[in-house]
Amino acid sequence: MAQTLFLTIMLTPNSGYASFLVPSYDLGFVLLAAGDNPSSYIAVVSDQIADTLFPAIEASARQSADATYSGCHASLGKVLFSNLTLTTSPSLPGLGISSWFSNGTNMLTSLSLSPVAGRSARLYPTSLYIAVGNKRVEFGFRAVFEDPSTPQIGGTFSTSCQTWANIDST
Repeated sequence: MAQTLFLTIMLTPNSGYASFLVPSYDLGFVLLAAGDNPSSYIAVVSDQIADTLFPAIEASARQSADATYSGCHASLGKVLFSNLTLTTSPSLPGLGISSWFSNGTNMLTSLSLSPVAGRSARLYPTSLYIAVGNKRVEFGFRAVFEDPSTPQIGGTFSTSCQTWANIDST
């Protein structure tokens, strides 16, 4: 499962102290470890904490996102017509873009992101927002284009996942 977490890790060299901040979840935790190699203990325990807490946090967020954002969103201008269909999935993070047309152009095909090819377009919240008046708020998302079937090696904090490094590549 592809997983994108925006986090800050502060390690004090050889002290066995680490704090993990996960702004995406408004979550943080501190670990203290002792022994010959405290950093390795911290990585293992951090993965165990994440494996326990994150699925529940993600399930709650997915339920809220599904109720708020899933469906077809369209711009019905006099000259231009664009629409975007968003979905959620229990096995994938963020919002999936299942259909995206801009002025009659299928953007998923244009970007070679057809689900048949195994690639997908997903939206992740950025915590950016602006009040646009009349009690309306617009929220910012970041698009990530990836292959969610790519196998992951490791845990949440000790992963080989490099999706976060490719966010703006497309």
